[in-house]
Amino acid sequence: MSHRQHNSPKGRNGACGLRVWGYLCATVPLAVLLVCLILPSLSHAKRQSVKPPWAALPSYALTSLWKAPLSAPKRRKGYRLESAAPEVTASRIYIGSLSGVLVALDVKTGSRIWKVDTGGPIESRPLAKDGTIYIGNTKGKLLALDADTGALRWMYTGNDEITSRPLVYGEAIYVTTAQDTLLRLSKQTGARLGALQLAQFSDAITLRSQADLSSYGSLLLIALSEGSVVAYDMATDAIRWRQSLRGTTAGHLYDSDSTPLVLSALRGAVLVGTYRQGIYAIDPSHGAVVWKREGGSFTDYVEAQGTVYLTTADHAVEALDAATGAVKWRLAIAGRDVALTNPVLLGTQVVVGERSHGLYVIDPSSGALVGKVAVPSGVSASLWSDGKTVYVLSNKHDLLAYGDGSAH
Repeated sequence: MSHRQHNSPKGRNGACGLRVWGYLCATVPLAVLLVCLILPSLSHAKRQSVKPPWAALPSYALTSLWKAPLSAPKRRKGYRLESAAPEVTASRIYIGSLSGVLVALDVKTGSRIWKVDTGGPIESRPLAKDGTIYIGNTKGKLLALDADTGALRWMYTGNDEITSRPLVYGEAIYVTTAQDTLLRLSKQTGARLGALQLAQFSDAITLRSQADLSSYGSLLLIALSEGSVVAYDMATDAIRWRQSLRGTTAGHLYDSDSTPLVLSALRGAVLVGTYRQGIYAIDPSHGAVVWKREGGSFTDYVEAQGTVYLTTADHAVEALDAATGAVKWRLAIAGRDVALTNPVLLGTQVVVGERSHGLYVIDPSSGALVGKVAVPSGVSASLWSDGKTVYVLSNKHDLLAYGDGSAH
């Protein structure tokens, strides 16, 4: 019986099935292994064959002036890149870092003059005013330091992260927190004079606010993470107007977390960029929208001679007519994992940082790529420029100064 079963068609098919199954068990793992070994090399070859503009660009002749190492924070899970910007005066540069240390550097040589541990990570730009440096950190502290020595004059401690650059008006100092609360402190003692929660919309998904404050006369202009901009009258301590920047793009993330820019071309109109809702020019006297360009994310911009230069979330640099918002040119930057910084003006060129490579130099009239300046570790934070020197914070926690060749 057993012999007949094994020689029946069913038995032969079963034996054949076992042999096929055994063959598959032996060969499939080998095939999977070969695929795992070959695909990465093919993917690498593909990546190498698609060269971004960076590889083909000629080097641009900027003068490397100096390099100043900053205090690096201890690396940890969720580690963030540096985001603080420098405050530049005629003789000093003041800049903080995620280590919590604020340093004063010589503007000509980059040599360190003093340093102070503020007790918490610094993500904002300091304010130098009347011989005092004001700086906030994410532990809720705002410090007033002697600009010459770094000696502490006073310290305010609150419950929320301070991520904006302070602004002084009269005898008060104003600063916003990561939760869109406006603080008013005494300039002389740091005592709290008032606090106002600015956010109103409860349906918005908000991010940590990191926009700096701007002023227009007595008006304090504040872009909020909920998707609106507010004008607060510092003379009367009251909100003058509020304008929604939510646009028509669907969604619940309406972040307008960008520093308002007062446009000279529109006699003081204020430019505010948003996440996915476009960019708006607003009349600061009553908050009416002068022009808008809906759609897209815009957070970093600079104005010169009637043109606004900005970077977008989809890896492009654009030039807009400041009076109308019309696009003059658009330059898309190709490549893997491109992340652009804010644009700045250096001499006669526009300069934009790229997180992995360095600096792109762009012709402001045509939008053509002129050249590149390699920063070996890439660019960590926003650029800052006085028109003759551009300051770059690298991913290795170095502050680098480059000068325009025609100006030095």
